Amino acid sequence: LVDATGRARVRAVVTLHPPDRARLEVPSPVEWPSELRALSVGDDVYGRALFHGPAFQCVSSVAGVWEGGIAATLRRAPAPNVWQPGSGVDAWSVDPLVVDGIFQAMILWCREFVGAPSLPSRIARFRAFGTLPAEEVRIVATVRRRRGGNVLSDVDVLGPGGELLARFDGYTCTASASLEAAFATGRGTARPASPA
Repeated sequence: LVDATGRARVRAVVTLHPPDRARLEVPSPVEWPSELRALSVGDDVYGRALFHGPAFQCVSSVAGVWEGGIAATLRRAPAPNVWQPGSGVDAWSVDPLVVDGIFQAMILWCREFVGAPSLPSRIARFRAFGTLPAEEVRIVATVRRRRGGNVLSDVDVLGPGGELLARFDGYTCTASASLEAAFATGRGTARPASPA
């Protein structure tokens, strides 16, 4: 995607596998951590730590955080034809609310361990292994490296039985105290909207 000046703002390479090709080998999922601590902001993350309005309030619960990551449950997006009536599309290839929920979860982690909110800058690779359940998914983000405000992590999207449904390899975000003003401008206290 390019801006009005022709400068590339977003780039991606997509590899589609034909239906007759062997399925991707599914790696082992990250274990749901047993030793977690609660967020310092409490349960009201949209009133205190995140700026998202009702349509994007998808973090339904945070199981907890630890120095190496965060575990949370995310609501799924309504069908595409609900968000964009007349689109004629009734299912997502990649659920945009789950993707944004991962970004939001890492904002929470960065607030806890870097001391500032973050914005996404890169996903090195996304792989889908199964169909997402209708209502919610669990995610475990594992931080691989932190250099100043730059955080590199991998994120597993898990089904209700802990099975690996998708993996985001090399998710990079940048935390900065300079984002606080922008986050505070949009922060509201409305409760999360239920998906249609």
